[in-house]
Amino acid sequence: MAPINASPKVSATPMSSAMNIADKIVPIKTSTLEAAKNLNVSPHLVYVDASHDYASVYQDIREWYEKLIPGGICC
Repeated sequence: MAPINASPKVSATPMSSAMNIADKIVPIKTSTLEAAKNLNVSPHLVYVDASHDYASVYQDIREWYEKLIPGGICC
């Protein structure tokens, strides 16, 4: 597996801290495609903040959709 940089400079948002979910959020500094290929996870929620062209968004959704738990959300 390629190394993934979980940057200590990136932190959960103040809102997540206020909601007591900061310990459940793992900011990862990598491309969404690399993360999908290298992380062995079944997330409840995937927030993709990546390229905004159609082909890139389609590929991101395609890679992550199958990893979601049943009823999970990809946005």
